[in-house]
Amino acid sequence: MPLAPVDDKGTQLYFEDSGAPPGCAPYPTLVLIHGTGFHGAIYSRMLSVVGTHNARGEYAAQTVLMQERGLEIAAFLTWFIAEYDVVTGGVSLLGWSHGPSILLAFLAHADKLSVQTRTRLDAYLRTFILHGESCGPLVSQANS
Repeated sequence: MPLAPVDDKGTQLYFEDSGAPPGCAPYPTLVLIHGTGFHGAIYSRMLSVVGTHNARGEYAAQTVLMQERGLEIAAFLTWFIAEYDVVTGGVSLLGWSHGPSILLAFLAHADKLSVQTRTRLDAYLRTFILHGESCGPLVSQANS
């Protein structure tokens, strides 16, 4: 079970990695962040085919407090880039359901990152995709 260290308190994030697509460089890496009502298996079918599109896919799980989650994502990305030798194809982040809140927390607290971390991430981050963030329950007017 792959775990990524994200702080000096021993916190680790579980992740899965499709691996680098064979014979393709540079390639983009897509990091998927799921919502709170789901776990990472929601992406398992997607990870099985991402390599056929000359990309790499992986996802990270998260917990509760927003600033800490945002900083954990920064730490995870920095660790992953170094450990998995991410090429210059860059990294795109996709947040689904509650995942966009985590991405926005990451962006909102970038000023709390060291200059070294910001510089490293700046060299790799390409795209932020916010998918399915809910602003509350939708109310249907059809039967009113």
